[in-house]
Amino acid sequence: MDNNNMNFGAGNAGVPPMMPNQGGQKKGFDAIKEKLDAKAIAVIAVVAVVLLAILIPCIAGGIKNGKIKKSVKTYVQVFYGDKKAKDVKWTRYYPKVFEKEVEKWAKGYEDYIDADDADDFKVLSITKINSDDFGDTVEDAVTEFFNYSVSSYKEVDEDDVDDLKISDAYLVITQMDDGDAKIDMWLVVKVNGRYGVYGRRTLISE
Repeated sequence: MDNNNMNFGAGNAGVPPMMPNQGGQKKGFDAIKEKLDAKAIAVIAVVAVVLLAILIPCIAGGIKNGKIKKSVKTYVQVFYGDKKAKDVKWTRYYPKVFEKEVEKWAKGYEDYIDADDADDFKVLSITKINSDDFGDTVEDAVTEFFNYSVSSYKEVDEDDVDDLKISDAYLVITQMDDGDAKIDMWLVVKVNGRYGVYGRRTLISE
C-alpha cells in the first residue's frame, strides 16, 4: 500500500483552526444592551408620566389653595387688621370690570368696621362647595355682594353683574383673634377667574 495515500486528512495540516466570530459576538452583546437600554428608557418614561400625573394636580391644587388663603388673609388684614384698603390691588380678588367700584367699597367698608388688629390668624380648612347643591346660593351671594354691598358705596352696572362668570366656590374655616377669639366661616368664590371673599359668618366667638 502506498504510504503517500495514507495521510487521513493531512491536506488540512497547517490550516489554522476556526476561530469564533468576534464581530458577531460583539454585535450580539450590543443588541442585548440596546434592548436593555430601551426597556430602561421605557420604564423611566412610564415612571415620569405617573409622577407628572400625581404632581401636576398637587401643584395646581397648591396654587389654587394659596390664592384662596390669600384672598381671605387680605380681607382680614384690611377689615380686621392694620392694612390699608388703598394699598391693595383689588382686581387680584374681584372682577376687573368692577375695579373702581370695589376700591370705593373697600375704602368705605374699612372705615365702617374699625375693628381691632387681627392676631394669630390661621386657615383651618378649605372645602369645595358642590355646585349642584349650592349653585343658586353661591350665585345669590355674589350678585348681592355687588348689588347691595358694593353699590352702597358706588353704583354698579346690573348688566355687568348678570355677565359675571362663576366657576368654583369654597368654604374656608379660620381662627383669629380680633379682640375676641373667633372661628369664622368664609365664602370664597372664583368669579371671572379671580378668588374673592363674598361672605363671612362667625361660628364661635368668646
